[in-house]
Amino acid sequence: MNGKVDRRIERTKRDIRMAFIDLIRENDAKDLTVKEITSLANYNRTTFYAHYSGQDELIEDIIDDAIQGFISKIEPTFQNGEVPLSIKLSSTASKTVFKYIEDNKAMFSLLFDVNKFPSFQEKLCSAIKDLLESDIHFLKQYKSKLDRSLYCYTQSAALVGRINFWIKEGYTYSADYMAEQMVEYLKLFK
Repeated sequence: MNGKVDRRIERTKRDIRMAFIDLIRENDAKDLTVKEITSLANYNRTTFYAHYSGQDELIEDIIDDAIQGFISKIEPTFQNGEVPLSIKLSSTASKTVFKYIEDNKAMFSLLFDVNKFPSFQEKLCSAIKDLLESDIHFLKQYKSKLDRSLYCYTQSAALVGRINFWIKEGYTYSADYMAEQMVEYLKLFK
């Protein structure tokens, strides 16, 4: 099959993920059964277990899928393998991030609920940190005494914190406003 993912498998997994997400909006994960998930997704338990060993693996798949989607939106805003340093480029990156969250607000509101997905925020923070560490080349050049890992973690935690604040506030601010505030924050350190 030369590395291609079977579309039927992807569709089945997507349907199962979406059924779980629909159910978890109103229920705790521990209260859900595989039968309930598969019934809503229009599959049987055998199909579920062909793709997942259990609900924990399904939850991890949902988290990984969301993080991959998030990172795929951030990555293109980097220029020549480096994090955008100028305020103009940072503005573009920030708008991209907050617009993506806004466009997927139902999903992110659910994922940021620590009672439903307790590991999501930490995993998102870690993924952003890894991306920053792999793409920030300027730290060595300009800040030789700066701990690169600590800097990247702090920046990723700040971004996740801003997103969490925005969600908890019920998205009362626009994505543009959140991006502008991020840029204003960056200007403090210019």
